[in-house]
Amino acid sequence: MKKLKSKIRHALIEKNACIHNEYTQYKRINNPSSIKIAWIVFRLNLHYRILKRTNRILIKSAPYLKGAESAISPRITPDELVKLLSEYDVVSFDIFDTLILRPLAKPTDLFYILEKRLNIKCFHDLRIEAEMQARKESVKSRGHAEISINDIYDVLCKKIPLEKESAIQAELRAETDYCKPNPYMKRVFDSLKEKGKKIIITSDMYLPTQMLDSLLHASGYDGYSKLFVSCDNACSKSDGKLYEIILSTFPECSIIHLGDNIGSDVAIPRKSGICSVHYESCNDIGASYRAENKSITTSLYTGIVNMKLHNGNESFDQPYELGYVYAGMLLAHDYFNSCRKDSKPFTDFVSENLISAETKKRIEDLAMNSSSAPNTVEDVMIGAIDFARTYLSYASNDAFLQSISENTVDSILNFILNIGKRP
Repeated sequence: MKKLKSKIRHALIEKNACIHNEYTQYKRINNPSSIKIAWIVFRLNLHYRILKRTNRILIKSAPYLKGAESAISPRITPDELVKLLSEYDVVSFDIFDTLILRPLAKPTDLFYILEKRLNIKCFHDLRIEAEMQARKESVKSRGHAEISINDIYDVLCKKIPLEKESAIQAELRAETDYCKPNPYMKRVFDSLKEKGKKIIITSDMYLPTQMLDSLLHASGYDGYSKLFVSCDNACSKSDGKLYEIILSTFPECSIIHLGDNIGSDVAIPRKSGICSVHYESCNDIGASYRAENKSITTSLYTGIVNMKLHNGNESFDQPYELGYVYAGMLLAHDYFNSCRKDSKPFTDFVSENLISAETKKRIEDLAMNSSSAPNTVEDVMIGAIDFARTYLSYASNDAFLQSISENTVDSILNFILNIGKRP
């Protein structure tokens, strides 16, 4: 009887990655009855297998302040994911927002960093426009929209005075400075590598293989068999042709791909005969819980918080999150105002108790008034210090990030009051 149940479970739940992912997370959070489980399994199979849809239907969002925000992340554990992926001969990973995370609200916000570093007015907008134009020109001249970073800067150099190679290297340095390994995926990747699994990496990206190899190596990823990049193959995941190349490279192999894009990483590989798992991006999960992104400092704040709470590697208690999400920016602001001129280390700022009385009072109010169960100031402060330390690690390289306005801090702190009023 147990063997029969195991076979049924495998066929109805474990065999389909999306069903397994959503079912496991829902069951962990809700602890449903046996009748409810049967109904859930039926719904999931109808949704994913019969109707062939790709959006999640059970785990969508959870009201904030009824618990820790990190607990809403729709992830199975790294070990569960490793077990699932290990059933296949070849495991393919997407890079950005999957293996590697950027601590920014949007990928293109990195161009604001470049704008400051290069001291070129409107560089952010010009860089985006140059990429769009390069793709249009590629369609006309080559019949496809896949381009390299060289193509982008060929267009950009016609618009503004730039030394092409040095500008490209500046962008790559910015990527290296702001790209960090996803701790959840790093555990999965390393476990698969230890098992001897064949790992490949597949990306729709304008950075060529050599540059992506460097970024991956800097983030601790090595030992993969091959890197498939759209700009080097004149085709993409999005048009399905990159998956065709993968299938021809590994004939007679079972292949599974994992990534954040519901189209190019989930639906399209399935049409090509490759299984897939959706890893929803940290920013997508955390979007409704963050204040509006109005500057590069709020973009960095948003990215840091979403990376921390929603990568899936661990969850945190609510007092820690209150400190990390809301009091941390307040503490960083206080540090920059107090110690920027004399370059006092942040550790000394904390250990010497140089935090201003006003900041202490605001953190105390946050701890006592942000939920029905008041939190100790000490617990909230631990999260605040961790956030401020992370923020400072980026601001130490880019001094303009140290200018945190009062409006930025107020918008973040006021946002929790609005969330707290949600039913």
